[in-house]
Amino acid sequence: MLYVVITVSLVFLSVIILLPKFNNFNERYSLSINYVLTLVATLIGVLLAIAISNHEADKKENEDVIKLLGSSMSSVETCHDYTEKLIEYYDSLPKDDE
Repeated sequence: MLYVVITVSLVFLSVIILLPKFNNFNERYSLSINYVLTLVATLIGVLLAIAISNHEADKKENEDVIKLLGSSMSSVETCHDYTEKLIEYYDSLPKDDE
């Protein structure tokens, strides 16, 4: 989320620089402004790539957690069934009265 906020703020700053009100400033420092805009564009690309990558990683992690929970539930059900059968067997054993 932070990457998106930074990206939007950099785009907003770049748009402000290109407004006609700043034409004199743009003409005077055109080389510097082109350099800064190129850096901003590169940074925007990198930040968006990181945000997309993080989103995909979170999505895959959630899918993996769902799979693990499913297998854990299956394991618990198997243990529960086994325990019930052991209890039935124990209850069916003859009791020694000593």
